[in-house]
Amino acid sequence: MIKRRPFQLEDFKKVSDFLKDNYHKNSSNWTIERWSWSRFFNGDWLEIFETWPSDVGMWVNEKDDIMALCMNEGPRNGNVFFQLKDMKYEEALFHEILDFAEEHLIGESESKAYLYPRVNNLHKELLIKFLCERGYSYSGKDEANSSIDISDELSSQVPKGYKLELANRYEASVRAFAHGRAFSVDPEAVKALMHQRTRAYTGLGKSPDYNENLDLCLVDKNNEIAAFATFWFDEKNLIGSLEPLGTVAGYQKRGLGKVLVYEGMNRLKELGATKLHVGSNQPFYKKIGFDVESLTEIWQNEFLK
Repeated sequence: MIKRRPFQLEDFKKVSDFLKDNYHKNSSNWTIERWSWSRFFNGDWLEIFETWPSDVGMWVNEKDDIMALCMNEGPRNGNVFFQLKDMKYEEALFHEILDFAEEHLIGESESKAYLYPRVNNLHKELLIKFLCERGYSYSGKDEANSSIDISDELSSQVPKGYKLELANRYEASVRAFAHGRAFSVDPEAVKALMHQRTRAYTGLGKSPDYNENLDLCLVDKNNEIAAFATFWFDEKNLIGSLEPLGTVAGYQKRGLGKVLVYEGMNRLKELGATKLHVGSNQPFYKKIGFDVESLTEIWQNEFLK
């Protein structure tokens, strides 16, 4: 019998192991970096680390083995993700999972409420059937998962004037500033979110799946972070994941991101990894050798308040 039980803070590793055990090409389940990022980075950024468990739906069997999960990435913005096994589920369980999403994970604006569930590829036909019955429709948008095989040693020669460092040697506030400048061109916006980003980088290293030797950055001659990349290793499936990668404004178009990706791949290869995943299909990744491995459909529904 499968039933829902409350997610507890100590269940983090249990979920991480579930994701590893149920990794499957094209499954659209998360890999471990997204779980760690959501739990520790977003959790501390948004100051919801203690309260987020109520937003995680977890279904277990009689042995307390996880059978299914329904979750978001932190804020209640309507984004819903299903983590499922390659097994036959009772239709009633799908409805229970969707009920949980509509009760706990709904996003809201002044005039409406909404949900954007991702359709897990392992059970795509059934999920679409039940979503259509509830009034959902395909948004026309997809989430991409790209990958690159890790085989030969790659050239990761650091450009003149830069130095490769372990990123966790720098204070969280320094890393937060670099992160902000990489993803925003507005100095005031960077400044406004410094406290949140600093909390997030303080939290990131607390993940049991974090490996400081896979958390890299390139610094300039003034010892300022110019680019950064954090890699994650799933030892069960021998795969690596990348989250995040960023180059600070003013240092872009110099090949720094490529150097970090190839250095990360070389380090993952030493650990036994055979593939690197990234949740993106941006031209940068295609240019350096990544191919889209799977697309996850984003569905949508709006509810009048």
